Amino acid sequence: MIDFKQPERRQSSRIKFAEEVQVINASLEDGSAYSTLTKSVNLSERGMLVLMPKRLQVSSKAIFIFRLPGIKGQKITSEVKVVWVIPSEKDGFFNTGVTFNNLEPLKQTTIRTFLYGRMHMNYGKSNPDPNTPAQ
Repeated sequence: MIDFKQPERRQSSRIKFAEEVQVINASLEDGSAYSTLTKSVNLSERGMLVLMPKRLQVSSKAIFIFRLPGIKGQKITSEVKVVWVIPSEKDGFFNTGVTFNNLEPLKQTTIRTFLYGRMHMNYGKSNPDPNTPAQ
């Protein structure tokens, strides 16, 4: 019997993370450049899920800028790659999964420390969002 289920691709825990994200030079499906301020949904060491008002081109790159709450002055800037896009339950919006590209080691450590601190506060649970595809 052939198992057609797609394997879980998620390689790191994620937490709920509803923070502002500045999106710069993203590519829309028609190839035009797009920048906006939006909200994240969740965060992991390798990427994040954001709620976008327009559909981005899968495999395209953009710059994301966001802050980690509780870490004074710590702004994370990273090139990201769009890995999947699906319509959101919120009409006219798109759940967009991205991975971080070439994130500096210090910023990787900062994100990891933030995530583990949040997971510890939740008794070791990462609060995954079961309604979104893996990234």
